[in-house]
Amino acid sequence: MKSVSTLVFALSLLFSLALSPTTQPASLSPSDFDFKSLLGDPPSDGSAIQQAEIRKIVALQSHHTESDPDIARCKREVDMTVFSAFSPVLGPSFNKKELPRTAALMEEVYDQSRTISKPAKKLWDRRRPFFDPLVHAFVKKEPNASYPSGHATEATMWATLLAEIFPEDRSALMARADQIGQDRILAGMHYPSDVAAGVKLGAEIARRMLLDDHIQAELAQAKAECAALTNPKSKI
Repeated sequence: MKSVSTLVFALSLLFSLALSPTTQPASLSPSDFDFKSLLGDPPSDGSAIQQAEIRKIVALQSHHTESDPDIARCKREVDMTVFSAFSPVLGPSFNKKELPRTAALMEEVYDQSRTISKPAKKLWDRRRPFFDPLVHAFVKKEPNASYPSGHATEATMWATLLAEIFPEDRSALMARADQIGQDRILAGMHYPSDVAAGVKLGAEIARRMLLDDHIQAELAQAKAECAALTNPKSKI
C-alpha cells in the first residue's frame, strides 16, 4: 500500500511539473510587435535629418584613426557575445565555461531577439551610412539593413536582463550597452537613429521577456549560479 501511495505521489508531482508555466520557454514572435508604432520610420535618404546624421558620423570619425583603442574596441564588438560584451563590467569570472546555465539563457534570449530584429530590418531595408562616400567603415561592411541596429537591440536586451542578476551593476551595464551602440556609429555601421531604434526595441523585448515565468525562473537559476562564483570585485 505504501509503495502504491509513493507511486501516486510521484506521478502527481511529475504531472504538476508538466503543467508548470516555467517548464516552457518564452516564445516571442515578430507578429507580437508593431514595429511602426514602436520605432517610427527612419529618416529617408536625402532628407535634412539624414544628412545631419551623416555630418555627425563624419565629425565623430574625424577624431579617430585605425590605430585608436576605440576603433580596436569597435572591431572586437563586431562578433560580440554576452560575455565579451559585459565581462569588462562584471569581471573575468563572467564567462561561458564557469556559467553554463547563464550562457544557455543568454543564448536563448539572443536567438529570440534576432527573430524579432531581422524582420524589423527588412521592413525598412535602410541602407547603411557607409554607402555615403564621406563615411568610413572602420570594420567589415555588413550587407544587411541598417535600421534598427541589431547590436544596440541585443546589448540593451542583455544589459536589462543582466541587471536582474546583478542589480548593483545596473548603471554600469546600461552604460556599457550604450557604448556598444555608440561604437556602431563610430564604426560607420549605423546612423544615430538606427541605434536609438535598437535601444527601444531591445528594451521592449526585455520588458516582455521579464513578464514570462520561464525567463524569471531561468534568471533566478542564473543568479544563483553567478552568486556561487568568487568574483574578483567581490560583487557577485
